[in-house]
Amino acid sequence: MASAFDYPPFTTLESQLQERDQLRRVPAPALDPDDWPPGHPVNIGLDVGSTMVKMVIADAEDGRLLHAASQSNAGETIATLKALFTALQDVGHRHLNLGRIGITGSARYQVREALTRLYPALEGRVAVMVENYAHARGSLEVAREHVRALAEAGHDVDTRWCILVDIGGEDTKISTLLLERGDLFDNAMNIKCSAGTGSLMDTLAGLFGLPSAREAYEQAQAAPGAHDLDATCSVFLMEHARTLQARGVGNDVILASACWAVVENMARTLWNQIHLPPQAVVLLHGQPMLGRPLPAAVVSRLQRLVGAPVHGLVPPLPGHRACLGLLPAPVQTQDAVSVDLDTFIQREYDKRIITCKGAVCGDPGARCNRTALKTIDPLQGTLRLTLGGCSAINEATGRKGVRASPRVADPYQALWRQSDQRLPRSEAADRLVIPRAFAISEWAVFFAELFTQLDLPVHVDNPQTDDVLAGQSRFRVDTCAPHLGAVGQLTRLAGEPHGYILAPQIEFLPLTGAGLGRSCTINQGGLATARAMAQEAHPRARIELFHLNLRHPDAAALAAQLWPQLRSVFAHYHLKIDRTRLESAIDQALAAQRAWRQALQDTLADQLEEAMADGQEIALVLGREYILTPGLYDSHAGRLLRDRALVPVPAHVLDVTADDDLAHLYWRNPQVMTTLVRAVSRRRLHTRLRHRRLRRLFQQLEAPDRQPLALVFVSTFLCGPDSVTLPLMAEFARQRPFLLIQSDAAIQELAHLENRVNTHAQQVRQYLSQGVWQAPEEGFEVQTLERFTDLSDGIDPDQDVLALPTLADNRFVTSVLHSTPLTCLDNYDDTYDLEATIRHGRAAAGESVCAPLAAVYGDTLSLVERFRRLRQDPQSPLYGKRRLLVFNNKGLGPCRQGQYVETHKLLFHRSPGDIRDEVGGGEAEDLLRFLVALEDRGFDAGLGKAVLLRCMQGAVLQGVCHQLLFEAAARCPDTDALARLRHDHRALTAAIFQRQREFKAPERSWSWWPAWNGHRRELQRPLRDFAGRWLARPPATASPLKIHVEGETYMRVAQVEALFDCLLSLLGPGRFRLTYTPVWSYLDYKNASRRWRSLETVRQSHVRLSRATDPDTRSSLRRLRNARAGRYLGALAVEWGFRQWLARPLYRAAGLPMPESMTRALNRSRRLIPTGRPGGELSPYVGEALGKLEAGYDIVFNVAPEGCMVSSMGDAMSGRLTKEAGGRGRIQPLFSAQGTLDEDLVAQALLQAVGPEGLYRR
Repeated sequence: MASAFDYPPFTTLESQLQERDQLRRVPAPALDPDDWPPGHPVNIGLDVGSTMVKMVIADAEDGRLLHAASQSNAGETIATLKALFTALQDVGHRHLNLGRIGITGSARYQVREALTRLYPALEGRVAVMVENYAHARGSLEVAREHVRALAEAGHDVDTRWCILVDIGGEDTKISTLLLERGDLFDNAMNIKCSAGTGSLMDTLAGLFGLPSAREAYEQAQAAPGAHDLDATCSVFLMEHARTLQARGVGNDVILASACWAVVENMARTLWNQIHLPPQAVVLLHGQPMLGRPLPAAVVSRLQRLVGAPVHGLVPPLPGHRACLGLLPAPVQTQDAVSVDLDTFIQREYDKRIITCKGAVCGDPGARCNRTALKTIDPLQGTLRLTLGGCSAINEATGRKGVRASPRVADPYQALWRQSDQRLPRSEAADRLVIPRAFAISEWAVFFAELFTQLDLPVHVDNPQTDDVLAGQSRFRVDTCAPHLGAVGQLTRLAGEPHGYILAPQIEFLPLTGAGLGRSCTINQGGLATARAMAQEAHPRARIELFHLNLRHPDAAALAAQLWPQLRSVFAHYHLKIDRTRLESAIDQALAAQRAWRQALQDTLADQLEEAMADGQEIALVLGREYILTPGLYDSHAGRLLRDRALVPVPAHVLDVTADDDLAHLYWRNPQVMTTLVRAVSRRRLHTRLRHRRLRRLFQQLEAPDRQPLALVFVSTFLCGPDSVTLPLMAEFARQRPFLLIQSDAAIQELAHLENRVNTHAQQVRQYLSQGVWQAPEEGFEVQTLERFTDLSDGIDPDQDVLALPTLADNRFVTSVLHSTPLTCLDNYDDTYDLEATIRHGRAAAGESVCAPLAAVYGDTLSLVERFRRLRQDPQSPLYGKRRLLVFNNKGLGPCRQGQYVETHKLLFHRSPGDIRDEVGGGEAEDLLRFLVALEDRGFDAGLGKAVLLRCMQGAVLQGVCHQLLFEAAARCPDTDALARLRHDHRALTAAIFQRQREFKAPERSWSWWPAWNGHRRELQRPLRDFAGRWLARPPATASPLKIHVEGETYMRVAQVEALFDCLLSLLGPGRFRLTYTPVWSYLDYKNASRRWRSLETVRQSHVRLSRATDPDTRSSLRRLRNARAGRYLGALAVEWGFRQWLARPLYRAAGLPMPESMTRALNRSRRLIPTGRPGGELSPYVGEALGKLEAGYDIVFNVAPEGCMVSSMGDAMSGRLTKEAGGRGRIQPLFSAQGTLDEDLVAQALLQAVGPEGLYRR
């Protein structure tokens, strides 16, 4: 860990916030026991949570606070209450004269029952309330007073909204409140991991031998600074804390770093779920807020997130605010009744443990242990209580005797059952198994019908909760829940009797309207990794991985795809299937799929008609079909909505015409879901529906005088496409209620979701009267984003400035741009800070996007600000320039990289002040345009082929210079030689930059070739000289450690130099040989992939052509085949030119071997991923890593951002890769959300490779 801190001292931060009136702490009133004479009438507020019970007592006549206490619970709620009541007896209150009791918390219903049964006089005096509402009521007046004070002091403070952050021991919550109305508006809760809750500091206090968390917070407050631990799991944080302790980092710094980790975890997993207003007062609740560090950290992090000041307020007794919110106004208090505390304290209960098997939550696989208490009273009879378990069972038992609500229609469950009952379930030992994983689920009828037509014993298997848990145990990193489920499911199926298990990778899905219709990388690669991990556990399992394009479902085209891929399956079942029979079976299967879809929509129309006739309200539930599996990935969304009297309609059943304005969203499901959000927000959903009855019904539901449809979107954590499409959905839905539910499928506790669904239902029902949202016609128009890429007026060298965002040294390319007539704005030097850039970008982009997307946006923000400043400077070459053109490349998916520019356009739309500047007369103009280089146009951004070619040469030169540095370092015997090497290497890169800047391309095309050759010789000369001085030396060590850096392109290139420096610090010079896959290999991969795919389509065209008989059809297919063959030959020529003509002369001059061709790497990857799917960086990573392991490399570092396909799926393949390589070498993941390099993991990998003596010997 570097000595420099990532965060300032809390004392400094707190002082700065207080000086700006952005943090205030209101002291608690002194509580004098003498103010509460025995027998005086009081009201009580109780917060009975799963880990803590809190109590406040107030004067029933004037509302004065008389007593506050708390007690650790540990699940013994009744015993904890007894202890609190005993403490009251000890100070003289044996009897309480009670007016009212308010109770919140998970055991609120059971405690109410116990009190009213033991004290019948309390009947009607005990009220229960959901915790979020109790918190809101507990501090509303305090917040209003603070808003008034800030406004009077001249601050620009939001008088309409308030934010509430509650950090508890086991959960954290964030809410927004409407100050004037006193309503809870929206809320979200995180119980995913204790790294984001107050219990982390309790655990660390125990680790460091401190008496309590209070002392831990005091040490954190006094620390000189804090580090960014960059961990979202409490287990990893504890390991990190122990490592830091062993390395001599002070406990105070570790504790301060942990405080920031708690807040960062909340920011990444929770705060992005609701809209947070800027300039608002932030109420800071929870016992941890009694310490000084967390309030300052929360306010600081919120300000970064919303991009504006907020005003933190720690109210009196922050841990008891829910209790205070339960207290009635004194005028509401009834005549008090006397209760004898001994009656409660002395009551004994028989206790036993019982197991709830999903009795209420609807999950048959759920198993929750509960405590059953029983006591018999001669007068009151038998009293039975059950404590613990999920909120669903607690709510159900608490509502016994309450009049049941009218039955609410449930198309959500009914349509799932209708689909499920349609599917075959063979028990044959040699059955053909089709797992309902990913997009296979919505096409299960097609696959089942296809293979049933071929007389095979088909078994369609549903994922189970245990599959998710089993899959989770096999991952070292976080990934989305469906990926976990697919791994667990295929592993389970691989261990059960089967003939074959099918794993179809559906690349494209049908789409009505403009758009590519892709599936995401996890949809395709998740099955490849699930297959690899299942066969790792069950080597004899037969799992057939094959790919399928369903964009335009056509029997002949599908037969051409499937016939060559399924021959091993047919051979296993001794079937002689010709293409004619297969095509016929596919045709019948497609007809069955269409009929099934029609039947589902007919059923939905029937149920909607019935629900509307009964006056029931409708909730449209958005989500992928496989996500909306009841009780698995959907967090019981359907049941929760029905509990709030909303009819849940799964949107995946609807046949929708996709919005052409959203065609840039190349994934089918996100495009369709965003289409639905836009249409619902405009009350135009009915115009998008293709089913006639449903179109008519939704037209009625969207009438202007009706309340809007409840709109719920169910996603999962770490969903890549959703991370970049959700902001767009939120923009469309900004003028109406919209509920996002993110699930990880492993947590069955639903209290937080019940609160959120209840809040959402209230928002919908109050929509017409609240006036919180805009009218639909004032909504966001996606076309407004096109102005950011509008270059219809061309590029003007006199007015425009070019810029290139970077995660690494981009001067190899910008020096080329400096040689053109255009002005180029540099943004890289030796002070460039990747972590700071990512943090800058995340402040606006949020925590769900990947690190490269955030970094490019952070770079762009910095470029715009620098351009704004320099264009006003008469001494700058940018003086008077009008517009900044920022380069941004755009692919075609399935990776989200192709959505970077789309996300950045939306972010700038949200914050137009970041890119606008005054031009006089009160007018303002945009300073920014994106110069987009499209993958399908060869990444030519309009600067000309010669400039593009030279930029590619610059990318090659970066790889050459990096490798020269690494090879020369292996020849340095000591640090003095290393210092000389670094000096020479800086001179080398400076010479190359200078030569590239000075080269002027000739104006006439016939003289370009000689000029190019001359320029290349000028570049080769310094490379040859450097290699002659350094590579001619013998290696400093006979057998250096062989290390390769692989992974995701952006991050591995951005972090390779930091990793090189880290290796030098741990091993010293001369003891290792480092190689890496340079950035230009990505271009090599794109071309190799294009060649590979073109060859596939040529073969498919041959198959279709061989069967066609109609002359016109044959002519059309022949033209298609020839065009595809032309693309294949063109890719072959480009590959030769790029590698042999552009790159090889530079590597030869440097005396270096060329990086392996991506064609060879892809061919090697087919041993593990025979289909080569998904497109993107998984296959090249697998091929490269396997090649290095087989070549005898000791360590392969997988450097990637968290949530990337190379991190989640690539790491999942590690076991198979190592096994395939004969057990040689090891793969060490280095994943980061913030661009940090985990030096401890590097040291750990080296320790395992060379042992303690080898690591510490210098």
